[in-house]
Amino acid sequence: MPNSNLFSEKQQFRQKWIYIILAIILLALVAQGVYAYLYEVQLYTALAIPIVVVYIVVVLLIRMILHVTITDETIHFRFTPFRRKDKVIRKERVKSISVVQYNAMEDYGGWGIRIGHKGKAYTASGRYGISIEFEGKKHLLLGTGKPKEVAAFLEAHWHEKYWPSEALTDEDQA
Repeated sequence: MPNSNLFSEKQQFRQKWIYIILAIILLALVAQGVYAYLYEVQLYTALAIPIVVVYIVVVLLIRMILHVTITDETIHFRFTPFRRKDKVIRKERVKSISVVQYNAMEDYGGWGIRIGHKGKAYTASGRYGISIEFEGKKHLLLGTGKPKEVAAFLEAHWHEKYWPSEALTDEDQA
């Protein structure tokens, strides 16, 4: 039985377009290497480095996971493999918290660990996030693929800090 005093989520990069672009680049590099090998051009040895780099990027994308756990009193998050230990935010430090809709490219310049004009963000995919405002106007966004569930949890357990957002329309809540 799930713990009702806990919200937990893991997100990974699942944007198909990223993998399609990387696959096209990898295929082009392999084709160029095969051509160089068949026609005895010494280029194929130089292609090993870009192929390895593309491979490392794909492995890194697969292993990058945003972990978010919210309890009655704390928010824990980490973005593996860059951060192995949870960063912990205590409830008393939070001025307000809400679930918002955002545009990763416009607001933060993409997904991942970002600093944009709206503050710092840890996102892996999607268009919804947990917006946390601290005293002193500092702001943090944690991406979520479960906006309805996290909103319900925050309303029940963080009600004194939670501000319901108009970002969750009836369509999103269905």
